[in-house]
Amino acid sequence: MFSNPIPKATKSSLVTSVATVVGAGVLSAGSAGALTINFDEGLAGTPGDKTRITNQYEKDYGVTFSSKNNRNVDYGLVLYDTECISRRKGGKDSISLNGFQNNVCSGKDEDLATGRGKYGNYDYDTPLQGNVLILQENKDYGDPDDDAKGGQVTLNFNTDVNSQNLSFINGITLEKFGFVDLDEAMLRNKKLSFVFEYVDPDRSSFVIDKNNYDNFIEEVILSTDWDGDELDGDNSLREYTFNNDNGDFDAIKNITVEYHQVSGAIAYVEYDGTPPVEVPEPGMLMGLGAFALGAFKLRRRKDDDLNSGE
Repeated sequence: MFSNPIPKATKSSLVTSVATVVGAGVLSAGSAGALTINFDEGLAGTPGDKTRITNQYEKDYGVTFSSKNNRNVDYGLVLYDTECISRRKGGKDSISLNGFQNNVCSGKDEDLATGRGKYGNYDYDTPLQGNVLILQENKDYGDPDDDAKGGQVTLNFNTDVNSQNLSFINGITLEKFGFVDLDEAMLRNKKLSFVFEYVDPDRSSFVIDKNNYDNFIEEVILSTDWDGDELDGDNSLREYTFNNDNGDFDAIKNITVEYHQVSGAIAYVEYDGTPPVEVPEPGMLMGLGAFALGAFKLRRRKDDDLNSGE
């Protein structure tokens, strides 16, 4: 079943003091509940789910997904079930302690497995992620495999005011992305790039790449090995939190995530509806001006009274 929206605190307006004077809500900027897509909502439940993802999240989450790979044929986006046991060189010691339902990874991409297991000559302990979203490498959808040559994943957010699906008229505010198995991107210093398009047609697109990556993204590695040491290679989980101090991640209508000749998977994405900033009516502005003028005259009168008493 689809999860309920996560409650979130109301965002502060830059004009809170003015709103307090002219009346609550006049210039306020309220926030909708945050939404998190983790690709298990109503779609999981079978080993290596293999579901092709396009518009399944449009109704309740207001977003559709599209892709473009670096090959002659685009094979689209597919779910990969990471709750599997990696057996590559692991033997009996690779049996999971998390109670996985899958004996082996259905897509045979053991570096996408999460939980507690072994891969190659090392072990990993990664928070279970269930289904993740990958760029499919070939037409064999029964054997999901993330594309080693990379490509683009685009999230298109619905901004149609008349839509029957969940709609974000003012766009969305991006909060977080979770990624599994980005070891190639990190080791080759070719990190993911992000392209943001905005609801405002006069606002230019904004790009995050390896040149400004650290200025806008806080990265946390949530995986360890069995000894508790940080794990940043295969089977790792990275969480990216976006710095929105300057409003760079407000009013977004679509996001393109590009893997530059590397593979990886989106484990989850968290976002929020960008709240409108209401503009006061002319009459309210006049009232505010009259209030300020009256306060100024009152202050002058008090100052005159004090000076006359000297």
